Amino acid sequence: MAAAQIGPIAGDYGIASVPLNLLGLVMPALTLAISLDRILDGFGRPFFGWVSDNIGRENTMFIAFAVAALSLLLLTQLGHAPWMFVVLTALFFGVFGEIYSLFPATCGDTFGSKYAATNAGMLYTAKGTASALVPLASLAATTYGWSAVFAIAVAFNICAALLALFVLKPLRAGFLRSGSPKRGDAPPLVVGAAALASETEPAPAVGFAVQSRSEAAAQQQTMTLTAALSSSSTAKLADTNIDRYGHARASIDEVDTGLEQQTAITPSTSYVGVSSRLA
Repeated sequence: MAAAQIGPIAGDYGIASVPLNLLGLVMPALTLAISLDRILDGFGRPFFGWVSDNIGRENTMFIAFAVAALSLLLLTQLGHAPWMFVVLTALFFGVFGEIYSLFPATCGDTFGSKYAATNAGMLYTAKGTASALVPLASLAATTYGWSAVFAIAVAFNICAALLALFVLKPLRAGFLRSGSPKRGDAPPLVVGAAALASETEPAPAVGFAVQSRSEAAAQQQTMTLTAALSSSSTAKLADTNIDRYGHARASIDEVDTGLEQQTAITPSTSYVGVSSRLA
């Protein structure tokens, strides 16, 4: 709604053509707002993806939706001032792009990579569904004014923030701990340092780690012991082969010695036998 209706909003507020000077660059308030909105929208996507990798998906969603609600609420009160309109719309668009980073990542973390593309595509249909509300927003603005539209948007953002923190977060944590086969071939989640604070309990919901730190350490010790036993077995097998080779070599040497002795004895024996016959 904000992306599609920012022009009509600025026009109704009477600030669309007001010139603003930004570091010597003069342009209408609407043009400046749209320019900053696109810049912050693009910056916010990787930024909130990075934030969610450190503090968790749902926590980041809560922050983003809460900031969006606050920016729209202030816009209803201060949006008639050109600079406040530019700043508040830029703030809103700065958190607007987080959905394109967090939603697919959360879906992939939860259900795995087997159907990640299908799941993300189904998830993205929500944007098309939301676009159907734009004509309704225009109708509400015509009847009740933009303040009413912003009030509805603020309520939606507050609901989304609360749902992310108090509904999605525990549901996803329980789903991951249950080890449901519906996860497909999901890899272990990458979590922040805070998610590894517990030694005996599962990682906190901020990161939704599949295994606790102690379990990971036990697995590492098991792998190390297995590798050591394998190396020891290989060494013993090599020693056994060396011993067998030594015994075989000794047997060959004994046979060679016996053959040499027989060769040395045989001519002399034949000579003695011939001499005795001649005698």
